[in-house]
Amino acid sequence: MILGPSMPSTGTVGDWLDAQASSDDVAIVFPETREEVTWTTLHNEASEHSGGRLDHSHLV
Repeated sequence: MILGPSMPSTGTVGDWLDAQASSDDVAIVFPETREEVTWTTLHNEASEHSGGRLDHSHLV
């Protein structure tokens, strides 16, 4: 997924997660528990739940 302030995003959610997966930065912090989820973990969980496919283009 390509994001920019002057143009609409392109690509799929799967594309975006694939691109972010190389980073072990924090993707989400749950404020109630302060639990942190990294981009790698988010990617791996999404991949597992999608049967190994992160192509969500049919949902757009």
